Order: sequence, then structure tokens, then C-alpha cells
Amino acid sequence: MKLALFILVAALLTACGTLPLLTGLTGSVVAECEALERQSSRDTCYAEFGILRSDINLCDRASSEASRFYCYEKIAEQTSAPQVCAQITDSYWQPICYKEVGINLNNSLLCGEVSKDDMRNECFYEVALSTADEKLCPSIGDEIIYVRCITKLAVAKRNLNICFQLDRTTLHHDRCILKAAKAAGNPTYCNFMSFPTVKEMCFEIVEEIAAERRAARNSQNASNTTL
Repeated sequence: MKLALFILVAALLTACGTLPLLTGLTGSVVAECEALERQSSRDTCYAEFGILRSDINLCDRASSEASRFYCYEKIAEQTSAPQVCAQITDSYWQPICYKEVGINLNNSLLCGEVSKDDMRNECFYEVALSTADEKLCPSIGDEIIYVRCITKLAVAKRNLNICFQLDRTTLHHDRCILKAAKAAGNPTYCNFMSFPTVKEMCFEIVEEIAAERRAARNSQNASNTTL
């Protein structure tokens, strides 16, 4: 079906020359879609042309809600238009719409509109990382993703204070500090760990990293001096 639709779209574009001329093709699109025998094919045709032209009026010609709101979601996603998401009443496509547009716009408020937990968590996670805002991590309802969010931002910012959002009685807290310490090459971070065994390991690993970086800097400075 998708291959047939692609051929249909290509034929229309070829017949009309160039893409800008699509603005005058509504009648041709309607005629071509209506000529298809099966209703499901007609619905798919309208949806795909609606997406191609970012034209909700074409989406509305689809008789099935699934095709119509699929069309709405793709238009909202490609144009970053949350107002289109608000028009979707389908419980499958609306959360996808808010998630994708929220990520596109780095808008955590749109993430809050996502009705499905897994998609809402993904939205907050992606926006938190993209904006480097650890304050968004607590909005994530899944513990594993929340820990990942905190840890990634602590490493990216080389800031162990971000790790302090994690429970000090868990290994998540110490692992976060270890990764931040390695990224910063700063053994003093290890002092803030809760588990003695992990703390000892942290000092060994990070002191070696720090020594390697000092040696590399000294070598580079010596090289620059002789130039």
C-alpha cells in the first residue's frame, strides 16, 4: 500500500512539475484519492497527502479517526505545533503528539500534557538532557530513567552536586559521583561517597585519570615551549 501511495504521490508531483505548485493541487489530490477502490486506501491517501502538504483539511477528509489523527500528529510534529495536538481526541495519537512536539520545542510543559507514563517520562528525560536542566529529572516517574537523567547531567556538567539529588543510601548515588569524578578528573569528589569500598575504588581510578591528564598537559606544554 505504501509503495502504491508513493507512486501516486510521485506521479502527481511529476505531472505538475515542481513542489511549489502543490498549492494548487487540492482538487487533483481529492480526485486521485477518491478514485481508490477501498475506503482504507482513500483514508491513507488523504492522510499521506495531508502530511506532505501540512494540510489538516486533507486529514479531515479521511473517514477513520486513526488515519485522521495520524495525519494530525505528523503535521504537528513536523511543524512543531502543539495547538494541533490539542485537536487530537484519539488516546493513541495525542500522547505521541505532545511528546514529540515537547521534545522538538524543549518544552517541559508539553511533556506534562502527555497522558501515558512511559512517553511522559521519555519527554521529560529528553528535554532535561537537551536543556541541561537537572531540575526536570524529578518529573520523571520511572526510577531507572530518573537516575540516568541525574547521572548523565552530573557527568555532562562535571558537577557532583547534581548527584546529591539521589538517595545517599543507594549505590546509585555513589555511581553518579564516580562517573562525575572520572569526567572531571577530580579525586576529591570521591570524599562524598557513602560506601567505603566504592570510595576506595573511586580514589584509585580517578587519581590515575588525573595523573594521566597532568602528564598529557605537561607533554603538550613542553611541546609548545620547543616550537
